[in-house]
Amino acid sequence: MITFKIDPKKTFLPLKIAKGTTSERLERAIKMNDEFHEILKKNFTDGEMSRFRFSKLLQKSAGNKIPVNYYDEWSTTGEMRHIVDENSVCAGYFTIFPKNINSDKVKSTTMKSLLRMTQDFFTEILNPKIFAREIAMFNKGENLKPAQEFFNNEINIIGEINTKKLAKYLKPLSQEEKIDTLQFFRYGLMKEENANQFAKHYMRKLNRTPYSETKYSENAITSNPYKYPDKIKIIETELTKILQQARSKK
Repeated sequence: MITFKIDPKKTFLPLKIAKGTTSERLERAIKMNDEFHEILKKNFTDGEMSRFRFSKLLQKSAGNKIPVNYYDEWSTTGEMRHIVDENSVCAGYFTIFPKNINSDKVKSTTMKSLLRMTQDFFTEILNPKIFAREIAMFNKGENLKPAQEFFNNEINIIGEINTKKLAKYLKPLSQEEKIDTLQFFRYGLMKEENANQFAKHYMRKLNRTPYSETKYSENAITSNPYKYPDKIKIIETELTKILQQARSKK
């Protein structure tokens, strides 16, 4: 079985930058993405930019020590993945850009998708435990696919978590697997909530921009249909219960 490792210097920001509480690091990730947005706006030419230039601007915004390349394919909304070398070491990131018709360049019209993608990047490089948890689960032989599918279909949806479905999903898992899975869900929700907070910031920013063609209502900005904070509390409560059970058995 392949065992993955992480090169922290090429995957995360150093501790002197990524210090503070979880909330402080998440806020810093939003600030870094906002600063990157300002850089992007100055580097489009006629609304376009090469994928190479975008990747290098992102690498520079992260301090230039974390490699950022791009993959020569397109996705619907854009995403970032990890560079894995021949020794199964994760050492950097590559971008898969939102698909554009009749163009091999990044377009400013996809800015919202681009910033959603880069928000996940900044959140991860400031919060090493998120990716480290996924790698640890994989290396222990845990199947991440069912957990990801449950997250996509039952947790990361509009409305509240169905706690009965959550309990049913967790029931056949070992205690260690339950802890890993709940942490996986928790970190996934944290990334989604951080992206949600940046989206609200971005919409307010557009509203303040003179001559902006896009304006958002206050209701659109303040609405919370996915209820991420509530979901995080539910997952953390369940996680605390499982951890207490584990400690009581020692």
